[in-house]
Amino acid sequence: WNSSASCAHGEPSILLLAMSQAGPGEAEEASEEETQEDSPSVDYYVVVDFECTCERGTGAVRNKFRHEIIEFPAVFLNAQTLQVDLEFHRYVRPVEKPVLSEFCTELTGIQQDWVDRADTLDVVLRDFDDFLSENGMVHRERDRRSETSLFLICTDGPWDLRSFLYPESRRKGMGLRGYWNSYADVRRHFAKAFLRGKSCGVEEMLVSRKMKFEGR
Repeated sequence: WNSSASCAHGEPSILLLAMSQAGPGEAEEASEEETQEDSPSVDYYVVVDFECTCERGTGAVRNKFRHEIIEFPAVFLNAQTLQVDLEFHRYVRPVEKPVLSEFCTELTGIQQDWVDRADTLDVVLRDFDDFLSENGMVHRERDRRSETSLFLICTDGPWDLRSFLYPESRRKGMGLRGYWNSYADVRRHFAKAFLRGKSCGVEEMLVSRKMKFEGR
């Protein structure tokens, strides 16, 4: 991967450290409509790290810029072997502001022709759901069988879902599957396990464990 190299290399390692110190079912509440009770130990942590349209000064927290997801990467981290077993990756074509800003290209490394050739978010979400089904992934304990694997979505902070996926899906009238309704906040779990709750980012997490950042 290009702009998501940190997800492929840095974040899974941090995730292992953080989640190994957290309770096995400590998921965040990601939706007012559904309250997630403590989950059993999972088979896979699915780490997502979206890249979105942006302009200078349009961070997820600072204003109400309408971000659109332009890169959808996910790595499937095996909770037993501690290895990445599967990867899903798609670029996504924005439709509200189809032309990427110069700042967005500089920040993410994503080129205009990559998204021009890509599918829109609704198609990519269906592809992701098909990918989960094809690989026997389930998000509810009652669906767990010998031939299936229980997974949990994981993100670095709440922004990938709360500031990007949820608002965009609402604006565009796209329903989301139930597995998006709870997630593990790697940053929060890491801070609780290793930094006495002190707020941190990817760089601080890596430095604290004597690891190096790889990617943009």
